[in-house]
Amino acid sequence: MLILVRHAHAGDKRLWPFGDADRPLSGRGEEQALGLARQLGELPVRRLVTSPYRRCRQTLAPLAEQLGLTPETETRLAPDGEPATVEQLLLGSDAEGSLFCTHGELLNALLQCWRDSGAVELPAEPATTPKGGTWILEQSGGRWVGHYLKPLRVVLPGGRKAAAVP
Repeated sequence: MLILVRHAHAGDKRLWPFGDADRPLSGRGEEQALGLARQLGELPVRRLVTSPYRRCRQTLAPLAEQLGLTPETETRLAPDGEPATVEQLLLGSDAEGSLFCTHGELLNALLQCWRDSGAVELPAEPATTPKGGTWILEQSGGRWVGHYLKPLRVVLPGGRKAAAVP
């Protein structure tokens, strides 16, 4: 099993006045990050790998804390990553039990390549992965099969915000 996550909601990049690599999660994104920990916290994840972008690191922070894991940074998961290169990373022998957090541009391109080639059996919907969406890939009958999980938002009691993550 391996897991692919699109980073949680980070607001409109056109409104962020600084470099895109530093754009943080929005309040909704923080809730999605908590939801991700709730959805995936019981799975046998042994490794977290993330794009170096702040919003990806923040998306994994609650899950990393819950699992007691330190996320590894992987530049190939940045928005301009190449699907073929990332496919080699994802389907490599050491990827079993790993969760990879990346961006919509790369994730959706990779999923489209898999749909076109049939390399991974995927449902037709969703055609693109929304922010905070998750794909779980498992081997079945000698081939990879993908299952989609919708983003889940967890609101803290009293409407409190999640703790800020650098």
